[in-house]
Amino acid sequence: MRSTQIILTAFLLLVSVPAVSFENGQCLELEGATVEGPQLAQEEHSGWTLVEFWATWCRPCLSSIKSLQSLLTEYESVRLVGVNSEDNLEHVRRFVAEAGWRFSSLWDPEQVWLEDAAPPALPYLLLLDPTGCIVWQGIGGTSNIRELRMVLDRQKLRTNTRL
Repeated sequence: MRSTQIILTAFLLLVSVPAVSFENGQCLELEGATVEGPQLAQEEHSGWTLVEFWATWCRPCLSSIKSLQSLLTEYESVRLVGVNSEDNLEHVRRFVAEAGWRFSSLWDPEQVWLEDAAPPALPYLLLLDPTGCIVWQGIGGTSNIRELRMVLDRQKLRTNTRL
């Protein structure tokens, strides 16, 4: 009886978590309107990019972004780009301004990026190489910072070793 419950629980967990649509190796064109106003163009940055899907109501997203901004002080060649799919742009702009964030966020009110990525949870992270191809992805938050750091170190991207 107990093993049947465990198998049923595992099955329900597997079918209830949607699969991520993006695959490692898939290349993306990271461009579009930003929360801050100007357009984000792929050709503006030729280096590595860390993309975080986030929302103002998502408490883990807020701590994840804080951790990422701290982490990226060691990897100055890696830029952080957010993706926000909320429909109230003014609310998101005020939120970003009050938080004092120093990165651009694509504004995705039609949820094109969100539907394409189909993240199983927020926050969700993608690491893109200089050609825009995904080399790593995972649930955001402090639990994956160690794994992300190992991936960045394997790519020899650390620029500040004194921290």
